[in-house]
Amino acid sequence: MNKKKITPDTSICWSQEDLEQLEAALSQIPTHHIDDNPFLNEITRDGVLTQNTKQYPTTAGIYLAQSQKIILYNACFGPAVSIAKTRCDRTGLVLSILVGHSLLRNFELGQAWAEQYYPVYNTGRGSAAHIKLVDLSALDEDAVNREGTIFINPKTVSLDRHFALCYAFFIHAPRLLAMTDTWAYECIKRITGSV
Repeated sequence: MNKKKITPDTSICWSQEDLEQLEAALSQIPTHHIDDNPFLNEITRDGVLTQNTKQYPTTAGIYLAQSQKIILYNACFGPAVSIAKTRCDRTGLVLSILVGHSLLRNFELGQAWAEQYYPVYNTGRGSAAHIKLVDLSALDEDAVNREGTIFINPKTVSLDRHFALCYAFFIHAPRLLAMTDTWAYECIKRITGSV
């Protein structure tokens, strides 16, 4: 893990437990997707996402495309969560979705993904946003398990979020992704260097 990318935020410090959960989450992601990722400069910690005095306590993390930064919030740390009936380490799931957002900024990968999945995943939340977020309360709406396969809802999921969710499934439930969408599985397998 590239320790330079993990920086303390001035508003809240990393606890030892946070760092242990982050270390475990990072160990699940291919090292080069963190260390050699030109679209990810740092990972920081903050309390609760707040905009115009409104707080969003279920937002676990955000990826800021312009500053190439991930911010992890309080909701990122804690017990396991489920997505499409798959139990996942909470920090690992959030981090893998956010890293997925950063990876899709690679032109060739983004182009290949768009050629395969556009226009099906064209109108979901945040499709044109420079800030990509993981809201734990929306996971059940975005991806569900239908008879042993993943259904990612095109009404709520944008093209880049579709990639980020598939990337997270590749990390946490690769067999489920392979059974659901062979093309997505093989594409992500190539970029991870998996055999």
